[in-house]
Amino acid sequence: MNIEQTIKKQSLALLAKDNWGNAMGGFLIAVLPTVLLMILDEVIYNIINLFVNTNTLFYQGVLSFISLVLVVVWLFSTPIFTGYFRMCYLISKNQDYSLKDIFYYFNKGKYNKCLSLNLNIMVRILGYFMIFTVPALIFSVFFAITSYVALLAFAITLTVMAFVATIFLCIKYTIVPCVYFEDESISNEEIIKLGLNFISDKLNDCRKILLSFLPYILLCFFIVPLVFVVPYITVAFMNNGKWITSLYIQE
Repeated sequence: MNIEQTIKKQSLALLAKDNWGNAMGGFLIAVLPTVLLMILDEVIYNIINLFVNTNTLFYQGVLSFISLVLVVVWLFSTPIFTGYFRMCYLISKNQDYSLKDIFYYFNKGKYNKCLSLNLNIMVRILGYFMIFTVPALIFSVFFAITSYVALLAFAITLTVMAFVATIFLCIKYTIVPCVYFEDESISNEEIIKLGLNFISDKLNDCRKILLSFLPYILLCFFIVPLVFVVPYITVAFMNNGKWITSLYIQE
């Protein structure tokens, strides 16, 4: 049995120990702030359309400002995702946990460090994505000048490729939360450095795990499977991170 099959089999076995309900419920709680902000954005958009002329720069400026504010609010809510990852990590270690652990990093003494770590990782991921999208942006500029549909098709294709490339490159950051959960006392820079060092020779295995989930990921285009697939994938990668970190913790 190869590594990805072993990790997935172990993860299913762990979830089967009365953990499915909590894993799915935790996921719904974790994404609730995101859903609420999306709904709020739509409500504000509809209200503004009633009172502001949509053909003005002022209208575009107001929408941009509101979108920026909502993004900032969302960023401040990201420790809830870290809390969910921690809960899944505890599941992978077969340790006691509760749904309230999702809010573990909203503790006054933990929030700032967690938020800083999240922002650090997100900036890195966004940086990679921006680099990968440069070819797509070039084709977009040429499309704007010439209006050739073929150039637009190339731009869209390259954007999708950039997105996929970013995921496959940044899969290495899935180990970082595991290092953080094992020792919250060390600095964020050291957590990221150790995580990337731990996973350096296991990166291809992580990509194989991701590829093995491709059929499940495609199912996520339908809303209902999302509730089952995301917890499964999260526990699997936390389980994978558990084994990788354990090798170095023993050393």
